[in-house]
Amino acid sequence: MAKWNVASRQNKGKDLPKPFTGIHPITRAPVEVVSTIFKHCLPTDQNSLPLPLKNASPINVSCVCKQWREIALSTPQLWSGIQMCVEDDQPEAQWSHILERWISRSGNIGFSFVINQERDEDWYEDSKIGDALDVLIKHSLLWVRVKIFMDSSTIARLMSVVPRNTPRLKELTIYDENAQDICIDLFSAPLEHLRELSLIAHATFGDGRVHGNLSSIALSLIDTTEIINCLSHCPRLEELYIRFKSHGFDAQSLKSAVGSLTLPCLRTLKVRWNPDVDEVGYAAPLFDVLQLPCLMTLFINIEPMESDSPWWDTFLRFFKRLESPLENLEIWGGGRNGTGKYSPALPHCLALLPGLKYIGLPFEWLDELFRSHSPKASDTQWPNPQLKTFRVLSEDSSIDKQGSTLLSAVEALMTASGPQNDDAKAKRTPFIVVFPGRLTVKEAHPGVRVIGQYTWMAIHKHDMYGGAGQYAWDWDVDDDF
Repeated sequence: MAKWNVASRQNKGKDLPKPFTGIHPITRAPVEVVSTIFKHCLPTDQNSLPLPLKNASPINVSCVCKQWREIALSTPQLWSGIQMCVEDDQPEAQWSHILERWISRSGNIGFSFVINQERDEDWYEDSKIGDALDVLIKHSLLWVRVKIFMDSSTIARLMSVVPRNTPRLKELTIYDENAQDICIDLFSAPLEHLRELSLIAHATFGDGRVHGNLSSIALSLIDTTEIINCLSHCPRLEELYIRFKSHGFDAQSLKSAVGSLTLPCLRTLKVRWNPDVDEVGYAAPLFDVLQLPCLMTLFINIEPMESDSPWWDTFLRFFKRLESPLENLEIWGGGRNGTGKYSPALPHCLALLPGLKYIGLPFEWLDELFRSHSPKASDTQWPNPQLKTFRVLSEDSSIDKQGSTLLSAVEALMTASGPQNDDAKAKRTPFIVVFPGRLTVKEAHPGVRVIGQYTWMAIHKHDMYGGAGQYAWDWDVDDDF
């Protein structure tokens, strides 16, 4: 039996592949090619930076052999950004040494970092993490993309060098977990390269220079007067995301002090209110103050919004003043339990937007809107001839079960508003209906295309569902604030 086992093992050994003893083609590749391959090993998500882990790039590729290590160390792009996730069980003393090594290897191309707090207690005064902050501050001239998810004191410490000692800064994100008052002296010196700014904090701004290249801003937890102050320094702003959570204030004094504020380049505006905000008294003046001649996309989240909410009067005033041909509109107002109700003011708002091409509304609102404009119910012509895409705004995918009713209404609308001859019908653009889940359509609806919301958002991630404000817009209200 023992002889059979030995023979069996010997036979199995004959079937095993022989170890490769020659020179692998990768070792003959030019250094530039290998360096490029290493760069592609970094995180592909534009919002991610590499972690200093042995099983992740760039450390893993630099530990394979001497040649690869030399190539990795001579490729500054591999070391030009780092993600610091400080946890309770992590030896914090290592961070200062890690940062020194990475920054020295990054050369002079600039350095980006994300610093994230993973513990509840205050730890910023700890000398270990304090040393790491000192390293970052010492090299602030190299900062390019900076994201700080920390407590107020740590934020203030890092922001002490902004803007005077951060000439390369392109993106800045601040998330203050403790929501303490903090002053960010952002406009006292030029930041010629700053493009994106995201602030989730109770922040105030000083006066100063105009940042002409700042194109995308997301502001949350910031007082309306400070928002106006910030926007007045950003004449070329293209994307603006605002999220309110505070108490009311003297709206009349704001109107008297500001009058109006024109943002000539703004094309995307997203505004969100938390349920506990004194909504109209606190934030409505923003709509009365802003002049937006180029606005194309407007997303509004007020949940729930009642049918008699004073907000409808605010929207009517805003749409009447709107000079631009608004093309995309979303109103999240149904509430998580469907408490937000359809308002008769909605059709009047849509009548002021003849260039509208896309609209997203709660299911009940869309259903009522189609009923009121169906050929059988009314002779009133649909006010938006270019409107071809409808999205059902809901967190409940079970709403898809009622989808057939909505599709039939869209089909009826399309038939009534479109050409009647067969040749023209064959050439017309189909209507698109976006549902929150996977809709199973049992009946045929010619000329109506159904897609899921994630597919829709992926298609438009660069024009409607991206930018600096994706955090402020997507974060759950109750969990984060």
